[in-house]
Amino acid sequence: MRRLLRDPSFLSTYESARREALGVALTALQAASAEAVGALRENLQAGTPAAIRVKAAVALLDLALRSAELCDVRARVTALEEQLAREQEDGDAYEMGAAAAEARSRVARPW
Repeated sequence: MRRLLRDPSFLSTYESARREALGVALTALQAASAEAVGALRENLQAGTPAAIRVKAAVALLDLALRSAELCDVRARVTALEEQLAREQEDGDAYEMGAAAAEARSRVARPW
């Protein structure tokens, strides 16, 4: 097993399969989430014991907050990725310009 874990090809295949399995599980969770929210909302109705209504309300608020935080983090990560890509492009352009300047200086003085 240790040998396999050092094999880049195996690791790549393993990670790909792992991501796919996680994707399937997340899809199933997302499909059930509307039903779960409906169940929580039903527990907010009058006639349900107060303790259960409070727990349902807290659960809904917690999920809403976590969802908002996840959206914020996703937006920040996207912005950082875009900034990094721009900086890398600028850096590549700078390096190409520096290489061209070096080549020109060598032509001007061949020693």
